[in-house]
Amino acid sequence: MTIRALREKNGLTQEQFAAEMDVSRITIARIERGERLVAKTSFICRLMDRFGLTLQEAWDMVYNVDDGGGKREAADAE
Repeated sequence: MTIRALREKNGLTQEQFAAEMDVSRITIARIERGERLVAKTSFICRLMDRFGLTLQEAWDMVYNVDDGGGKREAADAE
C-alpha cells in the first residue's frame, strides 16, 4: 500500500493527512509522487500510531517498497 492509498482509504485530503503527520501538504504531495523520501522517525511513528501499522508496513510505505518485495524508483531525498 502507498501513502496515497492509505490516505484515500481513510477519507483524508492531503491537507488533513499532512496536519495529522505534522508536515506540509506540499511534503505529502511530493512523497506521493515519489519526489521525496521521508527520513524522520517521527513521521514513521505517527503512521504506526494513527493507522495501526507495524514498523515494517510503515517503513515499506514510506520508502516505496512494493508488495512484491521489490523497490520502486524514487527520487533522491531532499
